Amino acid sequence: MLTKSYLATSVPDFLTQSTEDILGRLAIRVGSEHSGNETQQIRAWRIQIGLLKNALANADSDEWGILLELPLLRLGRRIDTIILIGDMIACVELKIGSNTFSAVDVNQADDYALCLRDFHTASHGKRVVPVLCSDQAPTISLPGSIDFIDDVSQCIRTNGEGLSDVLGTIKSLATGDQIDWQAYDAATYSPTPDIVTAARSLYSGHSVKEIGRADASAEALERTANRLKAIANAARRDQKKVVCFVTGEPGSGKTLLGLDLVFSGTAGRVAEEPAALLSGNRPLVFVLQAAIAEDARQREGIKATEAQRRAQQALQTLLGYLKDHAAADADPPENVIVFDEAQRAWDADTGLKLLGRAKSEPELFMEIMGRLEGHSSSSVLAEF
Repeated sequence: MLTKSYLATSVPDFLTQSTEDILGRLAIRVGSEHSGNETQQIRAWRIQIGLLKNALANADSDEWGILLELPLLRLGRRIDTIILIGDMIACVELKIGSNTFSAVDVNQADDYALCLRDFHTASHGKRVVPVLCSDQAPTISLPGSIDFIDDVSQCIRTNGEGLSDVLGTIKSLATGDQIDWQAYDAATYSPTPDIVTAARSLYSGHSVKEIGRADASAEALERTANRLKAIANAARRDQKKVVCFVTGEPGSGKTLLGLDLVFSGTAGRVAEEPAALLSGNRPLVFVLQAAIAEDARQREGIKATEAQRRAQQALQTLLGYLKDHAAADADPPENVIVFDEAQRAWDADTGLKLLGRAKSEPELFMEIMGRLEGHSSSSVLAEF
């Protein structure tokens, strides 16, 4: 049976298949779809398969499913391993031969988990646990508790020997029906191409009206966009600080409005007003940055590095922004900030864990933007 993943099967079937048979299936797929150092890849897979078999051998895993090399085609990436444990999704990034847990590898595991949550239809509403397994790393204790923010937990770090315990801990969190591995593998992966197209159009100077939908909501979007620009212009003129709250159902166009404010010809970056859209959705930020940079490079004939720099100034990750401006003297360069997906804002306890400050995300933003005494404007757009 042809699967989207290079290998998708039940855990009992995975355990009974020989390592050579599994390697053969993986090698056929990678050989037909990619060119590169296949010998090195197969050597790593051999170690990975043995590690996974050892970790699963003593688990109560008769109903679990396992997927190896799930492709995220639009992003040109593959997730090493997904293990479906009851209604839990273990997103495992394996670093064969590594003896450290680097920040880059942790971020990669986190990004894959967020990609699943946001873009993979069978992952919607499920809890995802990113796991970084550096097989040669020193033993590290499991966290005392696994906390979830919008269905994604902190990254769990482990070496090869500890992977079995990690899977057992995840199993203890499962409360619902077993996820069907065949349905999971067959599910669609759609990283919101409409918002990517919209961002490119807005950045090149089009308006919400020009790219809006041809339904009744298009007029409401245009009215709201114009109102937000008027508020930003008034804040700049009167040197006031303003907070705007925009509400709406999922898919109603809130992020589109935020992009329009940032890229607007009268209130945002096009008018040389420092502005940025901040999102906790790291994969979406990176996709939008790449799309806008490539569009600017082709349309304006500028160097790729300059195009990327502009895109990164206009679109940033929430956590990165907060870390950059955590210090009391680290005033932000932007006068207009769009806080996208603000309904997911973390509380003071999470702020203490992530930044060492017992303040909620909204409190931190208000504090940072409040430093802009004497600047032309200071507007915060928050979505709920």
